[in-house]
Amino acid sequence: MQKKSLDIKSLLDIPTEYRSQIRLEVTLDDLIKFAEHLSVSWQHNNTLTHEKPDIGRIDLAVEVTGLTKSTIYSKVSKNEIPFMKKHGALYFSRSTLQDWIIGGRQETKQEINNNLDTYLK
Repeated sequence: MQKKSLDIKSLLDIPTEYRSQIRLEVTLDDLIKFAEHLSVSWQHNNTLTHEKPDIGRIDLAVEVTGLTKSTIYSKVSKNEIPFMKKHGALYFSRSTLQDWIIGGRQETKQEINNNLDTYLK
């Protein structure tokens, strides 16, 4: 019988109907590499399927903005930050807060000059 060296990923490409006919010698290193591959795949898939919720309370606003709770409450009272209120409770949207932060982006001097040149033409 011919011995052939295969890596774990290439084994997954073998058609199902041939798999029962193949005998393998597997080293501990091969098993560890395969387990690491499965772990990385699982973590990637788990991250994609368990994204953080978009709506949350004050802790979500703290996480997204990096501001303190007291600063957020102050901005809410002045309507300086996007929020929702339901039955007296404050709620925040992750995506709305991110858009709000991005909307506060300051233009560079070059961008201001380019816009001014365009405006004056």
